[in-house]
Amino acid sequence: MPNKDDLSAQTAPAADSANSAAESSRQMLRKRAEEITRSDAAQSSVETQRTLHELQVHQIELEMQNEELRRAQVELEATQARYFDLYDLAPVGYCTLNKPGLILEANLTAATLLGVTRSSLVMQPFTRFILREDQDIFYHHRQQLFATGASQVAEMRLVRADETIFWANLEATAAIDTDGAPVCRLVMSDISERKLVGAYGVMGRDILEILNEPVDLQNSIARVIAALQRQTGFAAVGIRLEDGDDFPYFAQSGFSEDFLKTENTLVERSAEGGVCRDKDGKVRLECTCGLVISGQTDPTNPLFTEGGSCWTNNSLPLLDIPPGDDPRLHPRNRCIHHGYTSVALVPIRNQERIVGLIQLNDRRQGCLSLAMIERLEDIASHIGAALMRHRAEEALHQASEELRRSNLDLEQFAYVAGHDLQEPLRIISGFLKILESRYAAQLDDKAREYIGFSVASAQRMSQLINDLLAYARVGRETGLVSVDIGVAVEVAVLNLQAPLAESGANLTHDPLPSVRANVGELAQVFQNLLGNAIKFRRPGVAPEIHIGVEKSSGRGVPAAGEGILEPQALSPDTWLFSVRDNGLGLDPRYGERIFTIFQRLHGREQYPGTGVGLAICKKIVERHGGRIWVESVPGQGAMFRFTLPA
Repeated sequence: MPNKDDLSAQTAPAADSANSAAESSRQMLRKRAEEITRSDAAQSSVETQRTLHELQVHQIELEMQNEELRRAQVELEATQARYFDLYDLAPVGYCTLNKPGLILEANLTAATLLGVTRSSLVMQPFTRFILREDQDIFYHHRQQLFATGASQVAEMRLVRADETIFWANLEATAAIDTDGAPVCRLVMSDISERKLVGAYGVMGRDILEILNEPVDLQNSIARVIAALQRQTGFAAVGIRLEDGDDFPYFAQSGFSEDFLKTENTLVERSAEGGVCRDKDGKVRLECTCGLVISGQTDPTNPLFTEGGSCWTNNSLPLLDIPPGDDPRLHPRNRCIHHGYTSVALVPIRNQERIVGLIQLNDRRQGCLSLAMIERLEDIASHIGAALMRHRAEEALHQASEELRRSNLDLEQFAYVAGHDLQEPLRIISGFLKILESRYAAQLDDKAREYIGFSVASAQRMSQLINDLLAYARVGRETGLVSVDIGVAVEVAVLNLQAPLAESGANLTHDPLPSVRANVGELAQVFQNLLGNAIKFRRPGVAPEIHIGVEKSSGRGVPAAGEGILEPQALSPDTWLFSVRDNGLGLDPRYGERIFTIFQRLHGREQYPGTGVGLAICKKIVERHGGRIWVESVPGQGAMFRFTLPA
């Protein structure tokens, strides 16, 4: 049996022969293919060129289409960016809610209004941001929206993440989401300012109605505080009013007894307990309330307003003010230590003078806004005028009651003088006029002159009795209270209504302050001085009378008993009043004498009077701790000046 190697040796030549034949066949086929290719290329060269051109054109078209697509993509991306900017930064909040009320998406404005991040809103129930008392309103409107498809509009109170509350207007429309599910598109806008204007306008009218009611001042202020607390929702509200040198709480609600122990007074006191004053003689008032009442606020500081108010929604940083930078005198920071975070201090003014302040405190942050403070400033200005009028009316009523309850002996004397003396004088005057009228044809000029003298004498006697009674009453009316000088002037003008009208007098005056005084006696002073300006007018010239007032600058005034030229220094804390006319005037050498009782200037025809009126003025002014004198030049009018402690 042949082995394996032998078999291989026998078959090798045959294999080589077969391989050679196959290679020869392939070469022949390749040659034939090349000939065919050359023949085909020659036949289709024109067609190939055409095809190649078409391919090149198509390639260019594709490149142009790609460029258009790229440009369209860029424009689409820019449009989307602008859309998202408009959506996110719109002045109103946009939210999309599903049917159960969960937030699917929201813009940045909505997140800002609600005080949260945008991402934290997703899949949160919108009712989480609605005040509990208003959630039923939202539920009802959402049900109506999905049931009817009609747009819904509602106003309700929303709650920010920091728990501050604001009014919002919600406009809801129905829509279909990309997956076909019904959704609610919600537009949300802050209307707190509009609500504030309306609510504070109503509150201002309510407060003025309260202050105009004929009730005592304590009751009125208590009701004003209740109205303020009810409208603002603040935990504590108080009203400080001027009382002598201090500004204690006239009424308050919500402040603890511990708080009031230190905060009820603002006056800085010495170690001995005396009142401390600045270089100008003004009382020094402590802490922030004192700064506002003193009118020393800086409108460039964000804590203060142009109207002189102080407000903050976070009082804690006030603790970190360096002592050298703190404008307050002896800051106590008791409001902060009692947990009050939102604090407002609004000055109450009577004309340009601060007579108190409204204080609002709350432990929540963010309860205040500049618009709210400005509305409170408007209300405070009206409160100031109404309060001062209310106090003046009470003072006038008190003065009337004191006069009614005056000493029995004085009443008896007044009765005797008024009846037993005045009645005979009226009878004499009346009968003389009857005689003059009845026997006019039988009387000669000399008789008529005597009758005229007799009637005039009886009338002067009657006026003298009235003046003596007024002089005797000075000092009998007890009690000095804070009164508006304007009230005293009004009383005097009312009593002189007829002579003022008859003379054609023109009366003007500066803004008049309040002082501690007896309003009835001050009215008597102005009545006597105005009456003299009318009586001692120049013939044919209508009186021009002006009541002036200024705060003393420490200037000199006449020393008692030494004429009008010797100066005596005034305290800086003094009001200086003047009554100036364009009448006859008088010689300076009579300056001191005319204030002595029964002293009259020479020439009764030119200077009529009883010689008691100016003595009454002096007695009243000195009883109030002031001085009175006259500055005049004959023929150029007179200026009567007097002082009263401020």
